[in-house]
Amino acid sequence: MKLIVPILVVMACLILLTLHCSTTNLAGGTIETTNGYAAGCLLDSAEMPIPNARVTLVPASYDPYSDGPLPDSLSDTTDHFGRYLLHASGGGIYNIEAKLLVPQIEALVTGIDINSNDTIHIPITTLRRPGAIRIVLAGGGDTTSGYVYIPGTTIFAPLTNREFVILAPVPTRTILSLNYAVKSLPAVSRTIDSVVAGSGDTTTVSYYPWTLSKKLYVNTTTSGAGVSGNVLNFPVLVRLTNSNFDFSQAKSGGEDIRFAKFDGALLSYEIERWDATKQAGEIWVKVDTIFGNDSSHFINMYWGNPNATSESNGKAVFDTAQGNLGVWHLGQNLSDATGNGDNGIDSSTADAAGIIGQCRHFNPTQRSFITIPNKSRFDLTANITLSAWVLVDSFIYQWHTIVAKGDGSYRLHCDTVSKVGVLSLTTADTANFGYQDAHGKTVINDRQWHLLTGVFDGTVMRMYTDGILESEVTAGMPCLTDSLNVTIGDNRARSPRFFSGSIDEVRIMHTPMNGDWVKLCYMNQKQSDALIVFK
Repeated sequence: MKLIVPILVVMACLILLTLHCSTTNLAGGTIETTNGYAAGCLLDSAEMPIPNARVTLVPASYDPYSDGPLPDSLSDTTDHFGRYLLHASGGGIYNIEAKLLVPQIEALVTGIDINSNDTIHIPITTLRRPGAIRIVLAGGGDTTSGYVYIPGTTIFAPLTNREFVILAPVPTRTILSLNYAVKSLPAVSRTIDSVVAGSGDTTTVSYYPWTLSKKLYVNTTTSGAGVSGNVLNFPVLVRLTNSNFDFSQAKSGGEDIRFAKFDGALLSYEIERWDATKQAGEIWVKVDTIFGNDSSHFINMYWGNPNATSESNGKAVFDTAQGNLGVWHLGQNLSDATGNGDNGIDSSTADAAGIIGQCRHFNPTQRSFITIPNKSRFDLTANITLSAWVLVDSFIYQWHTIVAKGDGSYRLHCDTVSKVGVLSLTTADTANFGYQDAHGKTVINDRQWHLLTGVFDGTVMRMYTDGILESEVTAGMPCLTDSLNVTIGDNRARSPRFFSGSIDEVRIMHTPMNGDWVKLCYMNQKQSDALIVFK
């Protein structure tokens, strides 16, 4: 019985609507057959007629700000049977907005082609709970005079000194075109996006005027990076090549590149290299949470805004608050990516192709090394992480320094005998002659790039090669400090310990990073990135 009543109501509505539209309008007058009309019936979700709903006929190209208010002649109020009749003053394409305030339910019917001599019968329309749309403009709009609207509706919102707007309420289950315009330039309007609002939900759209985007999925499952735990505030490396990105669509220096979370929140990024000619780019993006054993989360990349200026900011990506003491990408300049600004001073190194963009090549016959001119900042006795990518040309000396705080504190190096990476500390442990070493196991003289990472938490020294923990050594004492500068490619306290080969992406952190972080670095930064999936 409960199913029969709504069906009967619908049938009655259709019959009454047909009879009604053939003779009179809802005000009781006779229809002029030379005019165009749209007639229909509104139901609620229980398929019962909706009386006293406001229904408006809106030209499909209507801009609710620049075109001014619609005349009352384009609106009607439904009768007891949920019927309405709308008069079009001329032929054209129209939309129908239907609203009931209590309870708040709405609908939008689009693409109604009305001729001057026709009465168009609109399919029975169900009103539903509306949603909302949040539009992030990301610095690309006029926040004083700009506004966002849905063409062919009365829905719009000014920016009012903000870089996002919320359109609400918005009818659901209809594909909506979102446009941006400037009040002083009413003829200029650009489409932001097309979206379907969810009932009772807020849908986020990002960003105008960035016209192009991709989703970058972060895969930490066993088919990807294979990391089980969450990693926070991680600098994700995004590699762009001609296989995953069309450089001709972006500005010549990548100034219009942006990254955001799924909810539209902007992410800090740093462009290490952008070479449109070679179609190669490396960008570091700070992601607040990399979820372990997950492949469903993603970040968005946006480009295609000719008026954008670069917001590349290494200080924000390699934030000192997250333990970054010094980060050197070792490209064509030796700048420190952190806010500390401890830029390197070069001594006879050469530019070379690195694992991540460009790197520095060290030639022992030319006594190549890099000096980091700040002694006290790097005085660490515990809670240390040292990491660097290395490609060994040859072993000449007993020890080949990668990065070191003199010889009296901490060092990451490799040795001629075992040809593996080594984390060394100088301590007051006289039983071990004042030295503590954690040796890797992977031989690195194979002319391949390897990521060496040493970690000391104050008690245990850990040595990783290519993201794999290869040794753990208990160090009973903190390491000492000395008065020497940090150097890359040589240990100035006991030369010659020059490195022979290439070094890339050197980091010193005052936080002992865990195994998930170390592995994620390797899986993301190696040439065949296993973390990021472009879609």
